[in-house]
Amino acid sequence: MPAGLGSSTLPSADWLFVPLKTAAGGAGALGIQIDGKSLLSPEDSRLLETLADQAAVAIERTSLVADVEAARLANETERLRSALLSSLSHDLRTPLVSILGAATACSSPATA
Repeated sequence: MPAGLGSSTLPSADWLFVPLKTAAGGAGALGIQIDGKSLLSPEDSRLLETLADQAAVAIERTSLVADVEAARLANETERLRSALLSSLSHDLRTPLVSILGAATACSSPATA
């Protein structure tokens, strides 16, 4: 619902504010200053609402792209973390097996 000049909310304002609505909810408001305190024609009002709808879609798409990028980054981070842990596990296991074998050999009674 618009607010400002020519609306039922703040009708004495110099600006007209049109909400930017998306499927996820409100994305903000588009404000225009109208010179001469004249009301918009029905065609201009429809054009403004269409512009506000297009701006809301652009904002929503930008938000969705940011969400996809964040999910991709989280997935890549998890993949790299898993690869690092796997590599460290392998690199630590090899010397530990040698140490364990040597310790076992030292601790077992000598047979002659």
